[in-house]
Amino acid sequence: MSFPTIVSVICFSIVILIGMVFAILYLFRRKFMPYHADAVEKSWNDLDEKNRILIIALMRVAGGGWMASSVAIGILMYFYILQGDQLASLAMAITGLAVSIPTLGATLIVKRRTKASPPVFVVVFAILVLLAGLLVALMTEL
Repeated sequence: MSFPTIVSVICFSIVILIGMVFAILYLFRRKFMPYHADAVEKSWNDLDEKNRILIIALMRVAGGGWMASSVAIGILMYFYILQGDQLASLAMAITGLAVSIPTLGATLIVKRRTKASPPVFVVVFAILVLLAGLLVALMTEL
């Protein structure tokens, strides 16, 4: 495997790791994140049962999206590594951006409209690493 391919695989692997961390956090937490409490200015215990159900359901959807994209990127990376398929690198980037751009939008809304400090930096970092991985992967073709 060439050095640029190794670099791109590392970048895509970092994105997978970030996605899996988000997925595990959001799929298995029993209450919302601390920044969610800051956003609604209430503790988990102060929410009524219907709001708790809704928030947990939305967290599960977000976690599922991160899990699905991470698994898809992992599968695509397999084809990229074994076959050097440049289309797989493009598909990895599109898959990652499909979940990270809406996540960035949501975190920015929460950051701008509430007192909360959602993980904007982590999402931006994931997007930049994803794009770096794609750029390096495409440069190996030149």
